[in-house]
Amino acid sequence: MSQERVRAYIEDPSIPHIAESVTRNPTVRVEYQQAIAIGGIGECLAATKGKQWGEGPWVMPLDADDWFYADRITYTIRSTASTTGGSISGDG
Repeated sequence: MSQERVRAYIEDPSIPHIAESVTRNPTVRVEYQQAIAIGGIGECLAATKGKQWGEGPWVMPLDADDWFYADRITYTIRSTASTTGGSISGDG
């Protein structure tokens, strides 16, 4: 599904800058023990550099069920990281 989502973003004429960005800077998962950031590799590594999310980072390909925004970094806090769990999104 994620590959389909990336393909849809690339083909969407309403966001032409996304096609260039996705092909030059592939969307990846940057995993930590307590959280995941999904976005371009450079942006994710820069945005998560100062985070205290346990061990990591590990740069991984997208999982089939990853959901993300094409124009910003999407963060997912692992449910084991806190008692409430859940997801948040933002751009850094």
